[in-house]
Amino acid sequence: MRSLYFTLLTATLLLIIAGCSTTSKVKSTDDNYLNIAKEKFGDDATFTKSPDDSYVLCMKEVKGTATSPQNHIDYFAYDLSKAEVVLENSIDNGKVGWYSGFQLEVVNFPGTMAEGQTLDDYTKIINLKTGKSVSKRDLKQKD
Repeated sequence: MRSLYFTLLTATLLLIIAGCSTTSKVKSTDDNYLNIAKEKFGDDATFTKSPDDSYVLCMKEVKGTATSPQNHIDYFAYDLSKAEVVLENSIDNGKVGWYSGFQLEVVNFPGTMAEGQTLDDYTKIINLKTGKSVSKRDLKQKD
């Protein structure tokens, strides 16, 4: 009986210790992108995880004013598994968001669109795994 009690106690302690070490690693990764964002953007950063939780989009947006109506967005994408920034850029008069688990959608709002154009002509999809980008219109035509 004593042996069974000792075995259960040892197993419980090992599980608790193993659980703590995993939590520390995740917290360290989270702290890393938070620290990078704070260094680049101060306290004005916003964070959006990718749909599959493998990346984080960190952004700082400066809204337009009456004298300068275009917004400005500085952003970077952080790969949580590699614990590194995989893309960093900025855009004026646009928006940035997730297109898929590993692709960003970056829209650059035009002043006026030519006949036959849509917003897809001014939208690019950036693949964070390859670093390549393609216009949303071209991507849709391939499907």
